[in-house]
Amino acid sequence: MWDVMQNLQIHYREEELLDLLYWKTDMVIPFGNFLCWVNYDRGGIPFCDVFEEMPKLVYLWLPIADRPRDTSAHPFFDTKRSLCVTEAGLKFVDVSREDGELLGPMEPGTGFTITCHTLKISESGDMKWDKDFSITSKDWWACNCSDLLPRCCGLMYPLVSMDRPHSVHFLLAGQSWDGIYNVSTVSIDDESRDDEIDKVFSVSIDRSTKAVASILLYIEGERDLRGKDANMVDFRQIQQSSPELN
Repeated sequence: MWDVMQNLQIHYREEELLDLLYWKTDMVIPFGNFLCWVNYDRGGIPFCDVFEEMPKLVYLWLPIADRPRDTSAHPFFDTKRSLCVTEAGLKFVDVSREDGELLGPMEPGTGFTITCHTLKISESGDMKWDKDFSITSKDWWACNCSDLLPRCCGLMYPLVSMDRPHSVHFLLAGQSWDGIYNVSTVSIDDESRDDEIDKVFSVSIDRSTKAVASILLYIEGERDLRGKDANMVDFRQIQQSSPELN
């Protein structure tokens, strides 16, 4: 039988109130005894220990530098941030671009920084984030010189492996793919168009060595749009960001 609990207490600091007043849940994650509601835009998580006799919500900020100061909603932050449950605990990955953009090619001369934090919970229940990995795109490219990887865009859609938490997966694409572009809106037989469908790669990074562990072709450009799996390829491009699917 389901128990419905209402009017749960929310424990938060004064400076966190604005987040809660303009809250939007991007996803809900089970972690141990907790349910976690995540907002990547405002950068916060209410935790609820569902096995407590009197459950409450405890609000915790994500470790981000570009915390919003206005009340507007900013979509597509799931392209650069991810909260992941692993066998080593709860991990948070952030890809911060120097040009401040979320989508599309980077401004010339700019790069990005990847950071990874792990949630630490003390015996008394206090929570804090510990940074356990950070690398700039300049240092990362110096370690990885593969000609297969385009360098005009930042890494997107980070995901930490559940059973191999030292491995982090990303999508990486060429200039004309911005992470949400629905390729089916443009006919592939239209010779007048001047854009092309880029290849999209799945890139895995070993955090212990800062090196690329694998490169897999995720979308093979226009070729994938002409085969029997064209609908699946189209769905891959919109599934993360389409409002109808969230």
